[in-house]
Amino acid sequence: MKTLVTDFWISRLVKVVEENTNPVDESVSYNSTDGLLCGSIGYIAPEYGMGRMASTKGDVFSFGVLLLEIMTGKRPTDTLFQQVELARMGEESKLEPMIEEALQRCATCTTVPSNSNTWHDIVLELIELGLMFTQYNPSTRPTMLDVALEIGRLKQYLSSPSNIVAEDVTTKS
Repeated sequence: MKTLVTDFWISRLVKVVEENTNPVDESVSYNSTDGLLCGSIGYIAPEYGMGRMASTKGDVFSFGVLLLEIMTGKRPTDTLFQQVELARMGEESKLEPMIEEALQRCATCTTVPSNSNTWHDIVLELIELGLMFTQYNPSTRPTMLDVALEIGRLKQYLSSPSNIVAEDVTTKS
């Protein structure tokens, strides 16, 4: 099974209703109202609130939020999502309860034992990647290529944990 996360088409639907146009015409591109934030609250990069243009670094941020949502089971607008912010500020003791909750949620949907060190390492790595992808400064976020390489490395680790050499995307240029 493959999952595809894509545009919700909200701005296109709004434009269709406002102008009574045909929503099937995908060749037409619409932008949301100038001067307003575009995107879903909690998922949009902080720099967009300061008037910056959309970029792939914003996509990395949004992907990181989605990854953290998957790993924590909490929406970014949920007050319990603040545990993630505490972990970002150096309170690493907040990561362990998040890891345990994720392992408990996954225990019912996988054949791998929830006490497996491999799964613990994967969940920890995914949370750390989510934190790296959601850094406030866009210039410190990795590229989408680095994101894909890291996710691929984790996939390889899951298929053969003894054959992988860990790399850190922060050391890449």
